[in-house]
Amino acid sequence: MAALLPLREHIATLSLGRSKIGDGAAATLAKLSRLERLDLHETAIGDAGITQLVACTRLRSLNLYGTKVGDAGVTALAKLGGLERLYLWRTAASATATSQLQAALPGLHVELAADLPEPMTAGQGGGRRRRG
Repeated sequence: MAALLPLREHIATLSLGRSKIGDGAAATLAKLSRLERLDLHETAIGDAGITQLVACTRLRSLNLYGTKVGDAGVTALAKLGGLERLYLWRTAASATATSQLQAALPGLHVELAADLPEPMTAGQGGGRRRRG
């Protein structure tokens, strides 16, 4: 993580999904002042780490799918006025905390489940086709 610091003015998108990072990495991530998109899916990041990430004031998209983030982390995200998209499925975040966050950030779109394609249906000739 420390190797990222010399590049902090140049990093706008960072994907750390499925890596071994946790709350300890958040202090370094918080120093990435130009960060706009951050993917932390399936990492050990939790509420303590998220509260540090609010220093990333340019953050627009945050993927927390499958993390340890709960209500305290979600509540802290209200400080990110520019946040537009948040992925929260498979977290400990409650519906109440999520609703309060959406009320605080009206332009925020929260994904609470995987966006899967339409199921296949039987078509003519026995083949299967997508609806739509």
